[in-house]
Amino acid sequence: MAARDTHIAILNVLRTLQEVDLLYFYQEPVILKEGEIEMVSWPNHHVGADYNADSAFATLFQYQSTMKENSYLAVLRDGAIIRGNYVFKRNDLIRHSLWYWPCPFEIPPDDIIQETPLGALDLYCSSWQESVRFRSPLRFDYDPSKEKSGHPASHLHIQTPGCRIAVARPLGFATFVRFVFRHFLPNAWQSTDIWEDLSDEIEDNSDLCLASGDLYTPHISWSRSF
Repeated sequence: MAARDTHIAILNVLRTLQEVDLLYFYQEPVILKEGEIEMVSWPNHHVGADYNADSAFATLFQYQSTMKENSYLAVLRDGAIIRGNYVFKRNDLIRHSLWYWPCPFEIPPDDIIQETPLGALDLYCSSWQESVRFRSPLRFDYDPSKEKSGHPASHLHIQTPGCRIAVARPLGFATFVRFVFRHFLPNAWQSTDIWEDLSDEIEDNSDLCLASGDLYTPHISWSRSF
C-alpha cells in the first residue's frame, strides 16, 4: 500500500458519492511530501491549527473554522463535513485521522445550496434555539507510535477528546465512509446501492492492533465490510 494508491482510492470514493448526489462539494486530495514522509490529505492542510486542538473538539468554533478554512475533503448535502489524512513512511502506513463532523444545525439541503454552507450557517446561528442539534463529531485515529495504556494504536474519539474507544485496525477511507453513512445517514444509505462498489486501499483483514486489555472490553472490530 502506498500514498498514490490511497490518493486514487479516496478520489474514487468522493467521485462516486458525487455521482449519486450525496455530496454538496468535494476537494480532490493531494499528496504532500517531506523527506521520506508522504501525506494524503485535503489541499489546505494546516498542521497545528488552533481549531484542530483537543480543546476545540466538538465546539462550534471548530466546525466554523474547518468550513471557513476549506479544511476538509467533502461537505455533505446536510452540511456535515468529512475529512481525512493518511501518512506513510517508505510506503508503510504510520498514522491516519478520519473525521465526520455533523452540522451543528438542522439545515435543509435546499438552504445550503441557495446560501452556501457558510451562508446557511450564519443564517441559522441567528435563530439557533430552534435549529441547533447537539451532535458529536467522530474521529478515527491510528498511530501505533503513541500506543500505551488508555491510548490504543487505533481508536475512536467521540463526545470528548479524552474518549478513545479501541478499534481493531486502521480504517480505509471507503470503510470509514460506509460506516458514517450506514449509521448516521440511513436515508442516504438506503437511497443507493453503490456501497459494495467502493474499493478500499486498506485490507479489512489486516492484522489486529488491539492490545490484550482491549480484547476483553467493548471495542470496534470487523472482519470484512461486505
